[in-house]
Amino acid sequence: MKNDSLDQNPFLKKLMRTFDRGDTLFEQGEMGNTVFLILKGEVNLIAKRDNETSLIGKVGSGEFIGEKALLQEKPFPRFCSATAGEELLVLELGAAQFSQLEKDAPAIFNVLLKKAFKTAVQRLDASNRLCNILKIFEPRKRFLNYVHFIFSSNGRSNLKGRTVLLSPFDISFHIGCTPEDAQDWLSTLCDLHVLVAEDDSQYTVQDENTLLTVDTESLAFPEAA
Repeated sequence: MKNDSLDQNPFLKKLMRTFDRGDTLFEQGEMGNTVFLILKGEVNLIAKRDNETSLIGKVGSGEFIGEKALLQEKPFPRFCSATAGEELLVLELGAAQFSQLEKDAPAIFNVLLKKAFKTAVQRLDASNRLCNILKIFEPRKRFLNYVHFIFSSNGRSNLKGRTVLLSPFDISFHIGCTPEDAQDWLSTLCDLHVLVAEDDSQYTVQDENTLLTVDTESLAFPEAA
């Protein structure tokens, strides 16, 4: 369903919100009872643990955040914070609005329901993929697979030119290496012209094929394997 189709529904139009890059949709631990459907743009999901922040995922156009709100009206604590990675257009609604939509516009309700199921399936697939990556014993191979996973986490088929946040702390937190090793390996990928370092731990894919075929021997042996 295109955004202009949603715009034609007066009820949904009132529930649409816009955010500028860097704006916060909600904070970790904050109580909420609404779900967000991303109509345009991308959202960064950020978790805070032990006074350190970690990027745990990205949500793009056509995906949901906070699907629990479709099943219950009682507020629940947000698992993480959500910030706009770029200019956003979202649809925000709670269980009551979703139920009203089922009565007033069943065709749109069915489309949104399918999108919610699709989001759930995609996240399950991503979780299974990440679990398989974490089972890789060799730290450098685990690192390379994790980096590709982050770049491809929103399902894009062509990763060349895509920029994501890859901080050494995020990487060490998720795959069990030291931040120093993560930084060293990221620098090596830049030296190999696989990635281009941008500002604030932002990296851009220069050559996806090379990322998939980098020899682990080209990366320094980890300090703590």
